[in-house]
Amino acid sequence: MTMIEDEDETQNGPSNLRASRKSRDPNFSNEEKDVLILLITEKHNNGDVVNGNPTPLAWIEITKTYNSQVGTKKIVQQLKNAWKTLKKEYRKYHELIGRSGWG
Repeated sequence: MTMIEDEDETQNGPSNLRASRKSRDPNFSNEEKDVLILLITEKHNNGDVVNGNPTPLAWIEITKTYNSQVGTKKIVQQLKNAWKTLKKEYRKYHELIGRSGWG
């Protein structure tokens, strides 16, 4: 291996790979979570939620409305992940409230 080949390998190594990855979106703010909860609640009231989760078509509609209200460009999967996280957090709090000495 020559010096030039060695330099090329260094430039295309893991450090450049990290730099080319998409940066992480910021966490959802409380206001953004509130908007998501309200939109899903509306879909639930319309019968577009099955087993606690909106239907695939409902997710598309939720995403469009969410992005227009909040002014972001989230995709369906990001909102699904946020909903899943919110449900987990709710279950934890609900469990703690049921314990003796927690409320």
